Amino acid sequence: MDVKFQWTQDMSVHNDVIDAQHKELFEKLSEVLQKIIADDYDNAVDGMVNFFEKYMNGHLVYEEAYLREMNYPHLEEHHQQHEVFVEKYNELKERLSEDDANIDGIVFDIENFMGSWLTSHILIEDQKYAKYLQQK
Repeated sequence: MDVKFQWTQDMSVHNDVIDAQHKELFEKLSEVLQKIIADDYDNAVDGMVNFFEKYMNGHLVYEEAYLREMNYPHLEEHHQQHEVFVEKYNELKERLSEDDANIDGIVFDIENFMGSWLTSHILIEDQKYAKYLQQK
């Protein structure tokens, strides 16, 4: 099974730092899913936990600070959407640490929630601020 998430040019928010962070996120998500599917579970869990915690503490903070600096009027709504991501991540992290973790269910959730949420968040919500900033 080949599960892959890929950043595309239509996801660009016209900020090199944020675009690079989004690209890295998609690459890591695909890598983690491939490791889980290949039963390289231990490395997948460690890699996912370390990367996503670093990502949340880096990208989400950077993006929100950037939007605050640019006086983005919908920052609070954007922050709330990031909180949904953080909560789901914490839930997946907890489920992965359980002795009887349902790997198939976790892979399904990673693929469906994380991948779908990220894609729609970047294509819809992040594009709202990209458009706002281009008009500004």
